Amino acid sequence: MVISWKVIKSTRESFLAEEVREEHRQKDNIMYILKIAYNVQ
Repeated sequence: MVISWKVIKSTRESFLAEEVREEHRQKDNIMYILKIAYNVQ
């Protein structure tokens, strides 16, 4: 029971970490696109 709780906890944490990473990646892409658009003008 304790083991399965640890597995659930670590799985959930890694899932949340993955979501945060994905969010940062999208922000980086937006900043990159804005930078290019600004340089083109």
